[in-house]
Amino acid sequence: MAVAVRPIRKSSNLENIGVGVKSTSQKVSRAVSQTVFRDASLRRRNRVLSGLKAPKPDDAVKRQKLVQPVVRVNLPTPPASPCTPVRHFERMQIHDSRTGPIPRTLTRPPARLISQEKVADVDPVLAKVPVQYVRDGLKLLGPHMWRVAQSVRIPPFDVKQTYTTVKVGDVNAQMPTHLLAVYKRPAHGKASARGVQLHATHNVIFATHCASIPVLTTGQPTPQASYPGDNITLPVLAMAVPHPESFTAIHEYLYTKDRAVFAARIVPYPSTRVSTPDPAHTHASWVSRLAVTYSQQVLITHLAFAAGAYANMCALGIQDDGMWHALQASWTVLRGALLVQQQAQRAQFAHV
Repeated sequence: MAVAVRPIRKSSNLENIGVGVKSTSQKVSRAVSQTVFRDASLRRRNRVLSGLKAPKPDDAVKRQKLVQPVVRVNLPTPPASPCTPVRHFERMQIHDSRTGPIPRTLTRPPARLISQEKVADVDPVLAKVPVQYVRDGLKLLGPHMWRVAQSVRIPPFDVKQTYTTVKVGDVNAQMPTHLLAVYKRPAHGKASARGVQLHATHNVIFATHCASIPVLTTGQPTPQASYPGDNITLPVLAMAVPHPESFTAIHEYLYTKDRAVFAARIVPYPSTRVSTPDPAHTHASWVSRLAVTYSQQVLITHLAFAAGAYANMCALGIQDDGMWHALQASWTVLRGALLVQQQAQRAQFAHV
């Protein structure tokens, strides 16, 4: 007797589930998908309502970071009183001239009186002559004395020398009294003999303008020369300064009292001869000119040079109102030009 074979029927659990009831996996899948679509819709609506811009591409963000100047400018903390020495430099990082650490003004140290005894030690004839009267006289004689100092030709020099013989090319004014060996003040340890600058100078110039340097006396009469090309022997005085690179500009001003030339040594003016920038009249025009003429790196370099000149003036204790005014005006112009360039770059990348 033949037995009929029943086909094997695949069954599921649907018979045990009521009509219209969905499985757990179907409910979860639908709930998740609805949540995802709802969240995406909310995000799109929020972007439209709030006016948010799409994020910048990675390359635009990298370019924006590259244009931000990151340099170090060293500014000394001025002494709180004549008895307080200049402290170590404060390291400051430039990012933004408006909100960053670049100060708007350079704080001038407290004014100090030039000692009458110091001037008398340089020249006994000036013992009873008021210091200001001597300085007024140097305004007339200083440019001639500067030309004489610049005409000095110095032979190969050994840092161990205490005296050296030099040749004078101009004899139309008083002869120099010293040879300054200027070097960078060491942060720690001993100073290096490398990078020493030699400057022929007159001791009366420093005695009447600088309150923080020793008396430049020699105990010997001032050397004399009768004809161009004559040799004179000068004592060598080592002088440590925070920023040797700007010492020549300061040295020149103490002789000539020319604010325009001093400012031109600090600010890269497009013209060779300009007036000292006046914040009340020409500040905006100079700022605009510098911003469109020079690169940001050039402006930063000159800003660091101005900071070095400021450090030297604080260390030497220079007492000259015109010099401080010219330095502050130059600082303001450089800082303003750098700010204009940074604002233009931020506006440019905001539209990328």
